[in-house]
Amino acid sequence: MSILVNGSIYCPCTNVSWSTTNVTTNLAEIVANLTLDPSVLSKTTRRYTSAPDDRTSSAAMGSFGIAIIVVFLGSIVLSDVPNLLSGLKQMRRNCVYFKKKLSHERSSRCSVGTLSNTAETTLTVSSDGE
Repeated sequence: MSILVNGSIYCPCTNVSWSTTNVTTNLAEIVANLTLDPSVLSKTTRRYTSAPDDRTSSAAMGSFGIAIIVVFLGSIVLSDVPNLLSGLKQMRRNCVYFKKKLSHERSSRCSVGTLSNTAETTLTVSSDGE
């Protein structure tokens, strides 16, 4: 129990009187000493660390969950495989077609000159006896 005497707090058990300035500075010092950094508390460590679970039932449930996810995603991928193969075949046909078209255009450009030379050449048939 403390007593207020002339604006100061008097504590009869310790025979000490405190002024308001002493109280505020001591209070600030006590608060600074008692304040903890939240990042080093065990609560923070436990929040971000999972506890090990060695039960076979929990391992089985985890494996079952992974299997369901793999089957679900695998079915999506496998359903698209025919479309992928069809697209690859079409791409291959287009490449072959454009290769043939390109090689035909190149050969026709080169053979046009030779065709004109052969067109100018006339066929002369000579008859020895007639």
